[in-house]
Amino acid sequence: MATIQGIQFENDATGKPVSIKINLEKYGTQLEPFLKQIGILEEKDDFDREWEKAISSEEFLKRSIDSIKKLPWKK
Repeated sequence: MATIQGIQFENDATGKPVSIKINLEKYGTQLEPFLKQIGILEEKDDFDREWEKAISSEEFLKRSIDSIKKLPWKK
């Protein structure tokens, strides 16, 4: 079997190939249709799209502190 960079075959005790390890950084876009077909990759749902818009915890903390500083505190 040919050796291809980024792809490793794993054999059983008899030497028969039983699985394959593929570098997704190198071949991921080529594999996407297959991975979607078998259900590993799914289209993004509404939750996933909203989650991507979420702010980080650091941004949340910064905004919270800014809001608190704007409150009309009595001295």
